[in-house]
Amino acid sequence: MCSFWAAAGIGRETALAFCREGAIVHAIDRDARLLRELSDESPGMVPHVLDLTDSDAIDRFHAGLERLDVQVNCAGIVPVGTLLDCNRMQWEGAFEINVTAIFSMMQAGVARMLKGGGARSSMWPR
Repeated sequence: MCSFWAAAGIGRETALAFCREGAIVHAIDRDARLLRELSDESPGMVPHVLDLTDSDAIDRFHAGLERLDVQVNCAGIVPVGTLLDCNRMQWEGAFEINVTAIFSMMQAGVARMLKGGGARSSMWPR
């Protein structure tokens, strides 16, 4: 079983590649419409709408998995514009997704893997 942030970009292409190889992929993102399109495109894709800033939701997601062999952490946002255009709220939002959410997913994922399953967790910026 694989777990991804998968609605777009590198996460989407990686999820599709794993599906082509026969993996059951749990595709995670906040965009329900894009997840629907992704799961319609690829059998074996199990979509999950998840708020990556909600560590309790992340824990519940991982607790619900039968097993976890591979987890690719591929979420990230970039505020538009230059450093001078970015305000404090945009910076904190990006940090929450790009750093804290990755930490939460890795922590929950590794804990699930140690209970039985795989041993691969990688962090990829989007």
